[in-house]
Amino acid sequence: MNLGISIASLKDYARSLNNLAESFSGPLEKVDLMKDIPQMMVIKHGIRANLKAIKAKDEMLGTLLDLKG
Repeated sequence: MNLGISIASLKDYARSLNNLAESFSGPLEKVDLMKDIPQMMVIKHGIRANLKAIKAKDEMLGTLLDLKG
């Protein structure tokens, strides 16, 4: 029974799927969650601290404008 598909084209298709799978799995293998999660937590706390400083500055400017106006 001939389905119109050659063995060579099936091998090429399998090879291209393999390459595609390797391209996705490559970068994921380099993720070190034991290192990255604590770094993300430190960054999150830094962002929160910056946000508090911005809010404090905004409140001070608001108070200054209220006193001047």
